[in-house]
Amino acid sequence: MDFNKNDPAWKLCEAAQAALNGDLDAIDRAFNEIKPTPKIIARAYALCLMGQSPFAMSEANRLIINTLQYMVAEKAARRMDIMTRVLIGLTVVLAVAAIADILMRLHCG
Repeated sequence: MDFNKNDPAWKLCEAAQAALNGDLDAIDRAFNEIKPTPKIIARAYALCLMGQSPFAMSEANRLIINTLQYMVAEKAARRMDIMTRVLIGLTVVLAVAAIADILMRLHCG
């Protein structure tokens, strides 16, 4: 089976293998170069599980799946941060409206 060595998933597998062989900055360089999406990371994980690939059943698959989990968790954390800010903003608006309502009732009668 021929593999496309220009595929971003292949490059990510190579970087994971290089990291396991001692080049600890390989993953960072690959991420900066490739800017992988969860789809690319999932393909890299599948590539590591394929029996014919040179990365088959290596520790690279564990590193790649951990990277995927981290990326998904990071995106979820960003969404939660945005939702928290929106809820705090709405709470402040509601509190200001309640104070304005109380002041209007006291002032007008």
